Amino acid sequence: MAKLKEFVACRNCRALVTSSYKEKGEPCPVCGKVDYSEEWEGMVVILDTKSYVAQLMGVQKPWRYAVKVK
Repeated sequence: MAKLKEFVACRNCRALVTSSYKEKGEPCPVCGKVDYSEEWEGMVVILDTKSYVAQLMGVQKPWRYAVKVK
């Protein structure tokens, strides 16, 4: 299992990806942007995009997301 510090958050959509995305300059698999932050808090895994939490967060794709990105 990956450690939380191995993840970076997309500043645009808050998707959490491994730090290799930032190192290689790869686009976010959720929104396609290349703007990552190592400073984020909390993790939410969205499985059903019709769930209440997904709707509150404005999530359109099942993925793991940061609650807060700095």
